[in-house]
Amino acid sequence: MKEFLIIVCLAFFVINVQAKRIPGYIILENRDTIWGEIELRRFNFFTGNITLGDFDFDLMHKGVEFRKKGGKRSDSYLAEELKGFCYQYKNTLCEYRKFIVDYKSIVPNETQRSRLLKELYKGSIVLYKDVYLQAKEKYTNRDDMFTKVITYYIAKQYEDKLVRLVLNQKIIL
Repeated sequence: MKEFLIIVCLAFFVINVQAKRIPGYIILENRDTIWGEIELRRFNFFTGNITLGDFDFDLMHKGVEFRKKGGKRSDSYLAEELKGFCYQYKNTLCEYRKFIVDYKSIVPNETQRSRLLKELYKGSIVLYKDVYLQAKEKYTNRDDMFTKVITYYIAKQYEDKLVRLVLNQKIIL
């Protein structure tokens, strides 16, 4: 009986950790639009955290796993390779667009990064959100290594110039 309970718990865990594929599209740097399926993941490879209730959408600011329509396997696309991507989840249209974002860094060639920013509001002004993990200088254990940083930007529709709204709004993980 004990072995059966362990097997059931493991099966439930494996099923919950798996990615879910939903219809969507990616826009490549050359502006080609490719339709297929976008993978939503519950497991964050960087932190090792598992999201049980929903999916880990924070990973999508760096890149996306995508399977072409009729394809057999998924490919990874980083922000540098895309103009953006889009999918619909729980009756909400989720659009991400690539921007070059300024970062503070002591390394000169790391002061700008390509990021896929999530569109939160669209009108004549568009509101975007970026989420990334920042390593802490001091931490007590492996679960306390990162701080989640959320930054909001606005831009005029169809323009590439961003204005940062909130410098840093930190949430301790």
